[in-house]
Amino acid sequence: MPSEVALLESRTLRADHLGRVDALERVKALRLLPDGLHVTTEGVAQYFVVHRDAVH
Repeated sequence: MPSEVALLESRTLRADHLGRVDALERVKALRLLPDGLHVTTEGVAQYFVVHRDAVH
């Protein structure tokens, strides 16, 4: 992976990495409340696979 500075300065390097979504494919979906902005404590705990008390 090129350095952060190289990616900032080189349009070609950015274009070469534009389609890299492999990390995104491994991320779970976060279930939001109907307002589309908030998550329940239980939802955050499930997302991070921790006990609900760890979120508090």
